[in-house]
Amino acid sequence: MSASRDDDTVTQILEVLARLTRSEFSARAPVDDGDGALPRIAAAVNHLAATLQESAAALDALTRRLEREVATRGMEIDALARANEQIARSNAAVRELSTPVIEVMDGVLVVPLIGAIDPERGEQLLERVLSAIARTGARVAIVDLTGVYEINAIVAEQLQRLLAAARLLGARTLLTGMTPAVARAMIELRLDLQAFAAESTLKSGLRRASAMIEAR
Repeated sequence: MSASRDDDTVTQILEVLARLTRSEFSARAPVDDGDGALPRIAAAVNHLAATLQESAAALDALTRRLEREVATRGMEIDALARANEQIARSNAAVRELSTPVIEVMDGVLVVPLIGAIDPERGEQLLERVLSAIARTGARVAIVDLTGVYEINAIVAEQLQRLLAAARLLGARTLLTGMTPAVARAMIELRLDLQAFAAESTLKSGLRRASAMIEAR
């Protein structure tokens, strides 16, 4: 795959991730033949998009059905309780799918963050990444921030915790996809950026991760 084609593929993958943050779940990235990292990422992102689309459709249908049920039963308390429980389960499933951890090559994980990170999702991010590192023996975890438009104290704390915990498991954390606004926010929040390796794009991050693996 040529460098130009790689650039196009990365751009299209990032555009799909951005559209997913806007709930445009029909978005898909083109998947080229081959066993490289980019086709794997594109396939994983497409699987995430398809699953989110199915979950959103199921949630919408469930909400309509429950609204009809509640109306028919005169808003009985038990119907409302069931509605809340089922909607909560659906939201939890979507939340889990929105924090994918993708093994793109031996020793390298990619974690594309999408949308806002609240305390619950931050804990889930930490748990999923550390579990994947322990399971796969990964040496580099790439956290891609392309789909994150705001960095607050919660995100900064979770990134610091992820860095420290991943290091204890023998893995380096590499940040990619930072916009100037996100970088400025990290400085204002006094995040120790010297503790992180960073690259401007996911593509350059994958190259650096590959070099880090080969150097070991």
